[in-house]
Amino acid sequence: MSFMSVPEILYDDDGLIAINKPSGFLSHPNPGRTREPVTFPGGYDFNARAFDAPGGKIFLLHRLDLETSGVLMAVRDSELARRMREMFPAKKIRKFYTALLQGAPREGRKGRWLDHLEKASGRQRATVQVVRNRKPNAEMLFQVARVFPVIRLTLVEIELITGFTHQIRVQAASRHRPILGDPLYGSFKANREMKKRFGLDRMFLHASKVEFRHPVTGESIVIKAPLPEDLKEVIHKLR
Repeated sequence: MSFMSVPEILYDDDGLIAINKPSGFLSHPNPGRTREPVTFPGGYDFNARAFDAPGGKIFLLHRLDLETSGVLMAVRDSELARRMREMFPAKKIRKFYTALLQGAPREGRKGRWLDHLEKASGRQRATVQVVRNRKPNAEMLFQVARVFPVIRLTLVEIELITGFTHQIRVQAASRHRPILGDPLYGSFKANREMKKRFGLDRMFLHASKVEFRHPVTGESIVIKAPLPEDLKEVIHKLR
């Protein structure tokens, strides 16, 4: 079964669906936001986290920020949704991202970032902050993929161990290595310069891959989303 009104389908086994969410698409409708397109068709039930799509209900398993592109998963069955949603906090679903950072991580070619994150208030959009001297509740691993020393940018591959809201963005920004193009936690000056020089018109963060064992079939599943053309073009120009 395919959906003409949604982005490219990366995986579909009649139970599990994975799509390649473009930047600028909402994972699910947000109250008061009507201009942006949404990943799946139909009304959305916030309690069930499900779309009432023309072909039947579609249960969203997780979400990606509006600006983030890449692998987004959903299922067609409420019981499968329950089982797979439980796999995220149990760390049975591995999530990988590609990001372009300002500067270079101080840890070197690879490392681990641990922080305590909390939601902050007082802005128009929901934000998150690092709270010092508290037990970590956010963890991610990174590995440098390419360094652009002249312009002081670093392409990194990230494995997100936990799943806090805006986690990668906040952890990177708290180390003064914000994701390029991030409109909320990044540098307005740098974002404007990169847009002017390299045509980067959005945040350089892409959900590149998920890996897990299918809870029904036991099959090892790997779902990949290639880097979008706009981000590939930025890398091409940086080279």
